[in-house]
Amino acid sequence: MRALAVMVSALVLCFGLGTANAMDAESTQAKPSPSAQAHDKVLELELAELDGTQILRLADYAGTPMVLNFWGSFCPPCVAEMPMLHQQALNFPGVQFVGIAVDDRLKARAFLQSQTVTYPQLLAPGQSDGIMRRFGDKTGALPYTVVLDVRHRLCASKAGGIDSNWLADSLRRCAPSNL
Repeated sequence: MRALAVMVSALVLCFGLGTANAMDAESTQAKPSPSAQAHDKVLELELAELDGTQILRLADYAGTPMVLNFWGSFCPPCVAEMPMLHQQALNFPGVQFVGIAVDDRLKARAFLQSQTVTYPQLLAPGQSDGIMRRFGDKTGALPYTVVLDVRHRLCASKAGGIDSNWLADSLRRCAPSNL
């Protein structure tokens, strides 16, 4: 019974909240979101890589625009956009992509074995809500994608699935000199 409750909660998180926020974000696609416009401070993050071998800090990529994608293996829209994110990471070598799993380490690692992803994958167990809120996701919806400018200020964000057009437009707006 508990497993069923967890599964229903995960589906509501991915489909219910993510879809509503995705529709809101679609209408403001050409501009940074209000939370992004108001977010003028430099953001910092320090998390272990998914394999547990090292710690990654945003400061390690000073002067480099970044795409942070919060995902879970239990989230169908997260799974669907992973190949596109991999391709965009290859298309935009001047931008550092980072995946942040809000999942169990073993489940996230097992999922990534079925994917081709060449950018770093971090793990945020038990602290994902606070981290996601700091980056503008007030609802905890997945997937959640953030574009940081070269000074690591929040420039664009979107709850729900993204496509390559949204990402390319956001990168052109947030990091034109790195493309």
